[in-house]
Amino acid sequence: MSFALALFGAGAVEGSIKWWSRGHRAHHRWTDTEKDPYSAHRGVFYSHLGWLLIKRPGWKIGHADVDDLNKNPLVQWQHKHYLILVLLMGLVFPTAVAGLGWGDWRGGYFYAAILRLIFVHHATFCVNSIAHWLGDGLQERHSVLSTFPENEIKKGKLQMIEKKVLEKKTKLQWGTPIADLPILSFEDFQHACKNDRKQWILLEGVVYDVADFMAEHPGGEKYIKMGVSKDMTSAFNGGMYDHSNAARNLLSLMRVAVVEFGGEVEAQKSRPSVPVYGDHSKEE
Repeated sequence: MSFALALFGAGAVEGSIKWWSRGHRAHHRWTDTEKDPYSAHRGVFYSHLGWLLIKRPGWKIGHADVDDLNKNPLVQWQHKHYLILVLLMGLVFPTAVAGLGWGDWRGGYFYAAILRLIFVHHATFCVNSIAHWLGDGLQERHSVLSTFPENEIKKGKLQMIEKKVLEKKTKLQWGTPIADLPILSFEDFQHACKNDRKQWILLEGVVYDVADFMAEHPGGEKYIKMGVSKDMTSAFNGGMYDHSNAARNLLSLMRVAVVEFGGEVEAQKSRPSVPVYGDHSKEE
C-alpha cells in the first residue's frame, strides 16, 4: 500500500513526499507568519502559485522536523527517483490507461494527464490561497469558539521549556544521584575518616570526598582539612562562607554517601555505639 501511494503521489506531480511534507509541516507550524512558505499575507498570487516561482532562501522558511522521513527508505527512494516517477506516473501511465483501455491515446494525454494535473494543482493551491483569503477563523457565527485558560497555556509553554532543559541536562555530569548513594551512620562516617584516612566532609546530610579538591579550594586547603570528619553544614552556608550555586554544582561530582538522620545525632553522644564501616565492625 505504501509503495502504491508513493507511486500515485508522484503522479500528482506536486513534489516528492519529503519535499511536500517539509513545506506542509512548516506551513502548519508557522501559519501566516514570515516563516510560512506559502503565507497568505504575501498576497493571493504568492500563496497560490508564487511560492513555487519565487525561491526564498532556506533560512527564511520556518524549521520543520523531517527526521522520520529521512529514516524512511521508501520516502528516500521516491525522493531520489522523483523525476523519473513523474514522467512515468504523471504522463505515461494515465495516457497508457486510456490508450490501451479504449484506444484514446490523445484523450489520455490531454485529459487524463495534462488537464488532470492542471485541475489537481489549482484545487490544491486554492487551499493555500483562496481558503486563507476568503475563509474565516473560528468565529461564533460559524461555530462555538472554545477558549482555554491563559494560565494553562502559559503552564504548557513552561513545561515545554522544562522539557528542553531536561534534555540538555542529560548531556552533563551531575554526580551520583543521592537516592543511589549508600547510607552510613554518623559514626561510620567518622570512623572512615579517622581509621581509613578518608578525606570526607559532611554537608546537609551528604558525604563528599574532597581529597582531590583540597589543593584547588579557592579559600585555601586548610579550611577543607579542618572540616574533614565533621558536619560543615553551618560553615558552608554562611557560618564561615556562604557558598554559591557553582560550589554546589562542583560538590555534586564528589558525593559518595549519605548519613543516616542527616548528621550527628546529639542523643547518641551519651551512648556511643560500635561503628560499622564496610562489611565488618571496627572498635574505636
